[in-house]
Amino acid sequence: MWVFAAIGMIALVSGILIIRMVLKRKKVANMIYKPGLKMLHIPLFIMIIGALVTSPLLGSCSSGPPVIQYTLTINTDGGGTFAGADAYDEGTVVSISASPDAGWEFVEWLGEISTIDARLSGSTTIEMDRDYTITANFRLEVVIPTNISNVVYNLPWPATLNYGEQITFEFDYYIEERIPVHIIPRPFSNGAIAPGYLASGSNQYDFYQGKGESGFTINPQSGQVVVDQIRFQITNVYQSAILYEFFVPVDYTFQQ
Repeated sequence: MWVFAAIGMIALVSGILIIRMVLKRKKVANMIYKPGLKMLHIPLFIMIIGALVTSPLLGSCSSGPPVIQYTLTINTDGGGTFAGADAYDEGTVVSISASPDAGWEFVEWLGEISTIDARLSGSTTIEMDRDYTITANFRLEVVIPTNISNVVYNLPWPATLNYGEQITFEFDYYIEERIPVHIIPRPFSNGAIAPGYLASGSNQYDFYQGKGESGFTINPQSGQVVVDQIRFQITNVYQSAILYEFFVPVDYTFQQ
């Protein structure tokens, strides 16, 4: 392309130079009536051809390579919206986002995700090196209520123990508010705190779910003490407010 542009430019310049030479040898006024006018036909023709060839070629050469664009198509699966779908120049790093509707949560990006930076993040980027079609995947939000579960004891019940023998246990917990709490287990007997109890474990738990442990015994009393429940109180970190309270049935008899 540059070769043809150069040839056209040479023709244009040559035509101009020839015309100047003719005009120097003959006065313009005399050329109208003398054969010198015919001498202008050839250089004028050369100059016109040069201009016609040069103009479009120079325009195309100076414009640079064509801009390539790719299309980003985003779909949704579930309840939510997205942002970022459009046409972009090749190599553009595009910010995309997925926002769940009320009661839904974002799960992951699906589809042609080879250049997505973080597949599991609702706010991430994708690099456009071709057309892409991706899907923002949502699911119904699972709300798990605060609970104490899977309590495992060192001694299965029902059981009879001597005063002073220790009952220990582990448990799973989940805090719906996802805040640090204290969990305080205590032995109950006939609807009230067991008499003479000695408990261990009213620990602070900084994570909203996990495993806890505790234990208790009953100091010597007259007669028997039947522990029929363990009360789990869940308080704030200052133990100034009770957030939840659960009772788990057991059957331990303490005696002399």
